[in-house]
Amino acid sequence: MLRLASFIALAALSAQQPSFRTGVEVVTVPVTVTSLDRNTYIAGLTPADFKVSENGERQDITIVSRERVPVSVVFAVDSSPIMAIGLRRELAAEAVNKVVAALQPDDEVSILFIRKTIEERLPWTRVGQIKELNWGGWNPSAPAGGINAGLAPLNDGMRAALDQIERANNPRRAVLIVSAGFESSSRMSIANLVKTRQQSETLVFGIGLGSSDARVVAAEEPHIMKPSGGTRAGSDLVRGIDAGGPGALAPQTLPEFDYLETLVGDSGGVVTRVLSLPEAAMVARNIAAELQNQYLVGYTPKKAFDGKYRKLKIEVNRRGLYVRHRGGYLAVAAAQEPPKPQ
Repeated sequence: MLRLASFIALAALSAQQPSFRTGVEVVTVPVTVTSLDRNTYIAGLTPADFKVSENGERQDITIVSRERVPVSVVFAVDSSPIMAIGLRRELAAEAVNKVVAALQPDDEVSILFIRKTIEERLPWTRVGQIKELNWGGWNPSAPAGGINAGLAPLNDGMRAALDQIERANNPRRAVLIVSAGFESSSRMSIANLVKTRQQSETLVFGIGLGSSDARVVAAEEPHIMKPSGGTRAGSDLVRGIDAGGPGALAPQTLPEFDYLETLVGDSGGVVTRVLSLPEAAMVARNIAAELQNQYLVGYTPKKAFDGKYRKLKIEVNRRGLYVRHRGGYLAVAAAQEPPKPQ
């Protein structure tokens, strides 16, 4: 979502940066509209086709645009040892490669590796300047302790991606988390991360690599130990190097839910799990296509900004369509905008 002062023409609205706010506040929301099967993007909609509600109160739509504008995408790629299990490393490279290949030359991308410390693998670079992404030297199993050395601090990685997106050059922006989906040892809490994501108002997608079922991961990796008596719904799987072996580590747990869903939340994006290279390529192309085919719906809120979170609901006055957008925004004026949580 973008919030900006005013606009004279459609192109002027599309070219603004998300952080520019002054004067009369206008809320603009990227909206994806497709057929119910999600296979066809719907063109030709006008302001009369949309309905916008804010905290249940109907709003007057000012403008609807489907003009393509350059996009900036930061990839936050899981680089924890679990990525060495199965095809996760190859799935990650395939997904990122295919998204970049489907973008336009004036789009830009950046790549971060999520380790114990976050590494900027690729600074902001125009797609037209990229001949081929170099994945050489990326070895997720390199840390001491191998597979069991730890999972990715996904909260910290997501926060780094949101910081990176603030330095982007294009008006439309998105974060793509590419991960096995298991969080561990982040310094940032999920509560503070959600506040940061809401203030950033950045569209977030997740590509889950391999199964999110801890039992499946345990079967893939022999050093992951199942608790005696098996597992039950809602329990954790204990994992670690065989007790007493060289370099033994404290046991860790794999949550039995997809943490990517928590990271993406109500940002307006989706999480998709991929188990094969063709699936990774298809999902990547779909994400790139969505970024190029969204509507931008703008309105001036009827109520003055009060610093609180406001829920959004956007509908289309046509049957048989699927509509997706972010769940809300923080109604903070420029002069009142608080510092982001640390």
